[in-house]
Amino acid sequence: MTLKTSSKVKLSPQRALIKNRTWLVSLLSLIAFIAYLISYVLVLHNDTTIGSQPGASIENYMGLTSGYSYFVTTIFAVLIGLTSYNYLYKAKTVDFYLSQPVSKMKYFVQVYLNGLGIYSIITGISYVVMALIGASFAGGLKVILLHGLISYLGNLVYFLAIFSICVLAQTISGTNFISVMMALFLLLAELVIRFTLGAMASEYFATFSDWNGRKSILLTSSLDIVSSPIYNQLMMLQQVKLQEFHSIFIPCVIKNFLIAVVAFVLAFFAYKYRKEEYSGKPIVFRFVETVLKVIVGVVAGIWGGYLMSLFWDGNYATSNVVIVIGIILTVVIICAIAEIVFHLDVKAFKRKAWQMPIIAVVSMVVIFSIKYDVIGYDHYIPKESDVEDCAIALTYSGITYVTEKNGTHTTSNGDYAERYMHIDDVKSFEQIAKIGMDTSCAIEKGEWEYLPEGISKESLTSENSVYTVELIYRMKNGKNVYRTVNIPCDVSDDIMNPVIGSDEYKEAAFHLSNIEALRANAKGKGKDTLLIVDTGNMTSVSESTIDELIECYRKDLKTYNFSVGKNESILGYIEYDNATENYDYLNSSDFTWTVPVFESFSNTIAFLKEKGIYNEDAMDAPAIENINQMRVTTSNVMVDGSYIDEISYDVLDEAEQLEILEKIVPENMSCGYDFWDSSNKYEPLEVYIETKDNNYYFTFRTGNVPDCLKEPFANVIGH
Repeated sequence: MTLKTSSKVKLSPQRALIKNRTWLVSLLSLIAFIAYLISYVLVLHNDTTIGSQPGASIENYMGLTSGYSYFVTTIFAVLIGLTSYNYLYKAKTVDFYLSQPVSKMKYFVQVYLNGLGIYSIITGISYVVMALIGASFAGGLKVILLHGLISYLGNLVYFLAIFSICVLAQTISGTNFISVMMALFLLLAELVIRFTLGAMASEYFATFSDWNGRKSILLTSSLDIVSSPIYNQLMMLQQVKLQEFHSIFIPCVIKNFLIAVVAFVLAFFAYKYRKEEYSGKPIVFRFVETVLKVIVGVVAGIWGGYLMSLFWDGNYATSNVVIVIGIILTVVIICAIAEIVFHLDVKAFKRKAWQMPIIAVVSMVVIFSIKYDVIGYDHYIPKESDVEDCAIALTYSGITYVTEKNGTHTTSNGDYAERYMHIDDVKSFEQIAKIGMDTSCAIEKGEWEYLPEGISKESLTSENSVYTVELIYRMKNGKNVYRTVNIPCDVSDDIMNPVIGSDEYKEAAFHLSNIEALRANAKGKGKDTLLIVDTGNMTSVSESTIDELIECYRKDLKTYNFSVGKNESILGYIEYDNATENYDYLNSSDFTWTVPVFESFSNTIAFLKEKGIYNEDAMDAPAIENINQMRVTTSNVMVDGSYIDEISYDVLDEAEQLEILEKIVPENMSCGYDFWDSSNKYEPLEVYIETKDNNYYFTFRTGNVPDCLKEPFANVIGH
């Protein structure tokens, strides 16, 4: 970019800069018109619920929790940032700007402010027009303007961070191509490093937790230092559904602002001390070459060793040789390419060869430290005195619920536990954690010496032999520690009952923690419906009926613990639904509460019978004279560590059919709400019964298989 001024009209510095960047302003205006205004009109045109919440559409489309708005802002920041100082890459343009009647550093600041001004004006106008358009659809101009202003300020700080990093990339580079590569490195290096460490940890740590994308490498939930605004923003978007918005948004904005300040200061001094004669040289500062080479070489070396080990069929120990070979080859190639690029000379590939072994050794230290758990990740249990409270949840459980304040949806049972479960009995919790961590190490690493007392190796080789759970420690210092562990199904009830039988656990595990608030939010907006899953009996009910049902269910939960969940049969599931006719995923007050009814839940069962909602006869098997076909099958059953082929047996003999009808029970319909509902309560057999009117599915309780089936299914019964 050059600074051209007319001899007839003396323009202000900013106007002169704008005049010479007309092409950029035109391009960004076109992008804003399409990405903001046209797209926003299309969204509003298709939004059938916009009238109920005037500010919601602009908040969802361009708001602080909208990934789309940050994507557009990133494009603006990169385009403006990487075209601001490209005059530095040619000697002629460098000589020209030095001849201008303005100091070198003052000109740097003017160009920086010019880039900020371009974004601020174009985006500011776009937001105002969007607000007017939104108000024309739904009214509520003041609300929309307020939402738009907050969103605009959040995006402005994010822009500053990206823009400043791109400016830094330009001031330490000597060519346009290298400046683009440098910007990508500065923006994405943290994501790549975290992803690399996360991938290695996921591969080698037996208890590594990647719950919701949390790459928990250290003994806390994340690294404290954040250098990438892109990573910072992604984490904010990921975590906002779990916490109050302001508790996530404000720290995110502060981090982005600090990143912008640091990047600007570094760019300022890089620009100040940059030598003009280095124009055209790929990297202006020699030490930057070393930093780039080390970081890229180490990360590439780790991946080279890891990927080579994937193709190795040898044992765990000899794979180390393959990893070392992969690291060495990768580091040599990367370092050679780096030197060629730095010096624009193919013959330079041997320069600074002494750095290669150092980079290779660092790569080996990193990957083997993780592989052999030097930091003790897999056996780390926080001190009881350092823990505020805890939570535990099955990894594969899933629900959909609506929070009571902002209508946010989630599909993870673990998210609900993280938000609402606060177990105070840390000592009992850590007993479970130790068993789970030791079992995980035994299964994943073959460290059978860590196997908990009373648990045999043979008991862990069959399917459904463990509960895979997420553990969360909320530390008093504000950090969270996450672990994924395997708890043996035959773990002692005495160890599990203090935690699973606690009120703190049951309120969250059965999704009662915020049910009153949810119902208050949905009151009068939808239709209250009860569905008894096993019988298919759907009934519209009154609010008072739901209140009584919840009260009865809470009474029954007082007796619930791990023993009950593990040993008792489930009679069915209650599904309470409050649904509106016009369902809006983003702003709906709709929610569903689904819970199991155990044999001992006498208060709930009596209440449902009293209201005529629960009918025991509907769960009975069909009469034998109505049966057209009966078939018993099994599939995906693991025996001695391997799956066996599907077995199918058609029951044609009437005597055998009668014997089966006497022992079948409704098929276990586990929907993730009964935490300890293990399939080892039931045999891995499915009884399919077809009548002229309907089809039915049943199974057998463990150890209660009819004699007529014991021979054809001898290999799978009990597994």
